Amino acid sequence: MKNKDVVFIIAVKKDGQLKPEYEIGIESWRRWCKKNDVELFLLEEPVLPMEDMHIIWQRYFLFDIYDANEIKANQTLMVDADTIIHPDCPNFFNETENKYCMIHDDGSYDWVLRGMEHYSKYVYNGAWFNYWEYGNSGFQIVNDSHRDFFQHMRDFYFENIENINMIQHDRYKFPVWNKDTIFDIVGDTYDKIGYVDSDSMIHWDAPNPFDLYTDEWCWSKDYSNLRWTYNSSNYYQKFYPDVKLDLYNYYSSAIKFFTKEHKPIFDGLIKLYENNSTELDEIATWGGGKVQTICNYEVQKQGIKTKELDIRWNMFPMHKREMFGYNWQDGDDKRPFFVKYSYIWHFTGFGIEERTDMMRKTWEAYGDKYANYAEKDFKGQK
Repeated sequence: MKNKDVVFIIAVKKDGQLKPEYEIGIESWRRWCKKNDVELFLLEEPVLPMEDMHIIWQRYFLFDIYDANEIKANQTLMVDADTIIHPDCPNFFNETENKYCMIHDDGSYDWVLRGMEHYSKYVYNGAWFNYWEYGNSGFQIVNDSHRDFFQHMRDFYFENIENINMIQHDRYKFPVWNKDTIFDIVGDTYDKIGYVDSDSMIHWDAPNPFDLYTDEWCWSKDYSNLRWTYNSSNYYQKFYPDVKLDLYNYYSSAIKFFTKEHKPIFDGLIKLYENNSTELDEIATWGGGKVQTICNYEVQKQGIKTKELDIRWNMFPMHKREMFGYNWQDGDDKRPFFVKYSYIWHFTGFGIEERTDMMRKTWEAYGDKYANYAEKDFKGQK
C-alpha cells in the first residue's frame, strides 16, 4: 500500500491552551485532509525544552518524530497553524514532482532583506542569494530524501545558537534599543508617528499632538539633571566627533512625534549600534543612559528640522517640579497641578515602586474620564 501524504502542524499549547486562531486554522486543515485522503499530524509537545530550542526550529525533527511514531509518509507539508486552507484547494502534493517545495515570500522585502542582511553578516560570512528567490518556511513540502538536510538544519542551529538568538530574540542587550526599530513595525503606513514610553499617561482632554506639526521632529527639552547630561554627552561624543551637544538644547527621547520621512534617523541609530554594540553596551553601564543622548547626537548630525514642544507635552520630573501638589490655599480644588496644567504625564525619575503606585492612583482617580473607560484592577484583570 502506498504511504499517505501528511500535513504537519506545530500545535504546542501555552498554559494548557492553543490560540483560538490556531484552532480555526487547524480545523480547516483537518477537513481538507479528510476530503483529500491526507493524514494530519499535530506536534502538541516540544521535542526539546523551548528554552533550549525555539519551537519553530523543532520542525526539523520531523523525520525523528516520524521514526518514533512509526509513521511512513510519502510527502509532508509543514505548514504554520495560523493558516486557513480553501475548502476546494487542489491537492498540491500532486504538483511537487517529488522535490523540495516552498512558496516565494514577497510580502515585505523590508522584512526579508533585513533578515538576509543579519544572517549574512552574523552567520554566513557575507554570503548572499537572490532575494527574489526567498522562500517562506511556513509552507514547505518535503519527503524522505530530505532527511540529511533536516539533520544539517539542526546541526546548524546548535553550532550558531548564540548568533541566531541574537538575531531572533536578543538583538539588543538592553531592550530600550528596540524603540529604534519602530519602522520595522509600522513601515510607511502612517504619515505621522508618536513614540511614548510606557511610564507615561496622557490627559483625557489633551489636544491632538499630531495637529502641532507638519514635517518637524518634535520633542521636549530635558533640564532634569545637567550633570547627567554633561557626563552622558561626553561618554558618547566619540561616536559623533563632529557634533557638539548644547546642554541647554538637549531633549528627552521618551516622548517624541515625527513623520515617516524621519526613518533615516532610526536607520542611523541602528547602524551605529550594529557596528559598535559591544562598546555601546559597556558605556550604557556607566550611568549616562543608553539611547537618549545618542538620539540627540543623531538628530543634530543629520541636520533635522525640529520643533520644541513645551513642558506640557512631557511633564517630568514631576516630583522635582512639585507637580504632585495642589493649591491647598484654595481648599476646594484638590486636583494636582500635573493634571490641571499638563497633557502628558511622565512618571520617571523615582523608584519603580513609587511609579507604579502613582500611576495606579492616578488611574483610579481619573480613569473614568477617558472615553471607552473600562474599570481595571491593576493587580490583575477585572
